Amino acid sequence: MAAVGATHSIPDGGLPAWTAPDPRMAPSAQLPARLPVSLVRRDGDWGQVADSGGWIGWVDARRLVAPAEQVDTAVLDALGGALDTYRRLVDDLAAARIDVGAFRRGAFAAGLIVRDGEAWLFDLDRGRWARYDGVTVAFGEALDTQVPAAAPAR
Repeated sequence: MAAVGATHSIPDGGLPAWTAPDPRMAPSAQLPARLPVSLVRRDGDWGQVADSGGWIGWVDARRLVAPAEQVDTAVLDALGGALDTYRRLVDDLAAARIDVGAFRRGAFAAGLIVRDGEAWLFDLDRGRWARYDGVTVAFGEALDTQVPAAAPAR
């Protein structure tokens, strides 16, 4: 089974891999740092991963690098700009310079970024970004997502 699209990468320093999720076995391979892999399934702390060549193995899934940790600078800039826009919209709503409808339209436009074949959506409830690559939705850690304590009613 070949990887459809990378969902994670191997951390700096590489990662040992096993043919089965059994720590009593010796690792069967050492995966190189920054290798793109697809997380096929989880079994506790174990993750079955596949690379673009079709190789499949088991790794410590807790150590995989999530998409939010491997975002390029241009995307980070776009995400930061979106949060700045969102904060301005919240201020405008709080000061009654815009109504809820205008807030929602502006927040939707600010919280949806499409770049390089991926869509990034801001998850207001969790204060983090979700990345959709056409196959998988992956949630990253919070990326400087200071949001107001009281968000507008939905």
